[in-house]
Amino acid sequence: MTHTSIPCLEEQISFPLSSLQAKDYTLILSHALVAYPVPHLSEEWQQAQKTIQILSQSCICLDLDGITVYLAGHNPATGWKTHRNISSEHLVDLIAQTSVPASLDFVSALEIALKDYFERKAAGKTQVNGEMFLVVVDGEPCDRERLIHLIVETTHRLGHPLELAIGLVQVGDDSVSQGFFQALDDDLYLAGAAYDIVHTQKVASLDLSDPFAFLWTVLTD
Repeated sequence: MTHTSIPCLEEQISFPLSSLQAKDYTLILSHALVAYPVPHLSEEWQQAQKTIQILSQSCICLDLDGITVYLAGHNPATGWKTHRNISSEHLVDLIAQTSVPASLDFVSALEIALKDYFERKAAGKTQVNGEMFLVVVDGEPCDRERLIHLIVETTHRLGHPLELAIGLVQVGDDSVSQGFFQALDDDLYLAGAAYDIVHTQKVASLDLSDPFAFLWTVLTD
């Protein structure tokens, strides 16, 4: 895979970029454990590679010590593999190794990542502006209630609404999952959340010419 060139921080930004800086970024890539067939998922993942790379490179522009990437091992027994401090020179090869990620419930990775965040926060090792989690996945979790509970509980541990943000980036056309993700985006307060920290969008609809605008939307929508 060739390196995709994107403008870093030299481009014109129409929002306060400082809110996206001094923030850690985590990327989770997961092929969901869906119980029903979704057509053309392998092709959809292949087509999503450029978008994933551009989003990740944009995060690296903002996260000077490198982003954290969670990848599912192809042996389910190995669980999630955590790659820390990923810089631009390592990113392309890492994503290329997982053109279609292994199947594993992404909620477990999000649980690990959030636990790690709050442990670092308690130790005074988090960034001033908190963290953003981008979950790139093609289907819903095995247990919807588990994900809802995790997110709602997380919102009650935050000091302010912009401390954490979760972007659910959906690969493919699983309409069932899309409806659930949209409900997370729109109706978290109904589930008891203190803040709305989730934004969801289909990977095919992302504007690759302005990836920072998408990150701003994840943070503020």
